[in-house]
Amino acid sequence: MTTSNDTPMAPDSQRLANRALWTETIALFYESAGSFARRKDFIAAVSGLFGGEAAAFIVWGGGPPPLMRAALSELELQDLEAEYHDRTAAGSLFGQLQQADDFSVISGRLGQRPGAALTDRHWVAGVMENDATSRSAVLILRSTSAEPWGHETHEAMRELLQYFKRGLQHNRWFERYRHTAQAGTFLMDRAMRGILLFAPRGAITYRNAEARRIVDDGDGISQSDNGLEFTDAEADRNFSDFLAGASAVDKQATGDNLKLGQSLRVNRPSGRSPYQLVMYRLPTGLSEASFDQTLGVVACMIHDPERAIGLSGESIREFFKLTPAETNLAVALLREYRLPDAAESLGISVNTARTQLKSIFHKLGVNSQPAMMQRLTQTLELRDPSSPGDFTGPDGPGNPGADA
Repeated sequence: MTTSNDTPMAPDSQRLANRALWTETIALFYESAGSFARRKDFIAAVSGLFGGEAAAFIVWGGGPPPLMRAALSELELQDLEAEYHDRTAAGSLFGQLQQADDFSVISGRLGQRPGAALTDRHWVAGVMENDATSRSAVLILRSTSAEPWGHETHEAMRELLQYFKRGLQHNRWFERYRHTAQAGTFLMDRAMRGILLFAPRGAITYRNAEARRIVDDGDGISQSDNGLEFTDAEADRNFSDFLAGASAVDKQATGDNLKLGQSLRVNRPSGRSPYQLVMYRLPTGLSEASFDQTLGVVACMIHDPERAIGLSGESIREFFKLTPAETNLAVALLREYRLPDAAESLGISVNTARTQLKSIFHKLGVNSQPAMMQRLTQTLELRDPSSPGDFTGPDGPGNPGADA
């Protein structure tokens, strides 16, 4: 390929004129949304597009103290960190990046410097302000044995920055939603109630650790390809009816009697206390959910009355300021219920147990053992489940949006 005066185009010009490379590079940037680790492929494409030998997508600032993160291609993180720590030195790489105007393209040369790892390199960078405290830059380097980047490269980088600027705004919105989702699932996995989300056709899109325990126990509630199944025929019918009503895209299909919530009692074959279920219709757009079966339209919470027996004493002691001896008795009563049995398990006399129990009553503001049990079982519990819940998202099972 030649210019109008038949002068062969330089390799940089050939690459920058290749719109397919541009399209692929921009696509990789958007595909990396929400995952900093996935930007390695994107930054490698940028390096190839601009004829670089190494490249980095860098975010720095924030704090205090100020921090630096980078997605790298053919660069060592410790070398870039050394440049960042040297940012206050005159003429340093990061010093120039920090002083550059927003939405600008600058270039230079890294010469020989004592102790520096990045030497004898040409570099070009596009710099953007993220907010008042942080910046981003696309940095590309190549050996000084090659030609330095010229005006055409600067113009091409400036064009690419327009896509990056808009893409970074969308990425920040995505990051906020992703972190909110991660915080929500983190808390739900530590809840003492089973929590499940259902797609329009009944498929389970999320279940927390407690819900998985209940389902795996198989005592009246089990999971099939169609979602949940109950051995209690009445509960199974009411559950299916509510899910069908909540999943109806056309409101006329359910009339004006559409329920926003439903309570169910589920009897258990073992004879243990029935499960208590509460279901809610979620504010998901049903027409949207009908095309994306990973979106939940119904949330379900399951309470296992027997589960309170396993309550630990850590939260109880902190919330009610019990002594260690009182905490041990309270936990023992949760497990044994009868005071003589609890006293025997702790190796104390019944009279000592009664004295401690009176003190517990006073601190909890109750005057009977049943009231004490009710108060304790309503206490928030500090839990660290052995494994997280199950989430079905665009990338399959796992935590939503987790970095690869």
